[in-house]
Amino acid sequence: MALASCQRELHFDETPSETSAQGTLNKDALGNCKPVITSGVYNIDTTITGANFIEVEISVTKKGTYSIHTDTVNGYWFQAKGKFEQEGTAHVRLLASGKPQLAGQNIFTIKFNNSTCQAEITVLDAGPAEYNMAGAPNGCANFVVEGEYIQGVTLDNSNK
Repeated sequence: MALASCQRELHFDETPSETSAQGTLNKDALGNCKPVITSGVYNIDTTITGANFIEVEISVTKKGTYSIHTDTVNGYWFQAKGKFEQEGTAHVRLLASGKPQLAGQNIFTIKFNNSTCQAEITVLDAGPAEYNMAGAPNGCANFVVEGEYIQGVTLDNSNK
């Protein structure tokens, strides 16, 4: 009687696959992230920095790796990747990438697993101001000078 057997080849450098985290984004009745913290100044045509982020609150029901991201709106987006080490409430900072193209209100949909919520960011028009002085281009009209202007003396609110 002959017996045959086989064994899977062993690889000791393999690491077990990471478990995906489970949970939901905390949000209010209107679908807005709750609480949500937005940080940074957002100006048109200005590259985003590390000071630009959205922070959201997550109810973690199963620890593991996560990926949280937004859609791309107006040329920029937010994302975070990491690992939840415990279940419960967690705060996650999604860093911004890209460059806003237009001034105005931008509403982002944040996604984590099957959960979504929204956050709003205001983009400012930081371009140079355009104006015309009364009487331009040859001289100023209708102006009034107020206050005392003395060399070496600091100006105050009376100087206009």
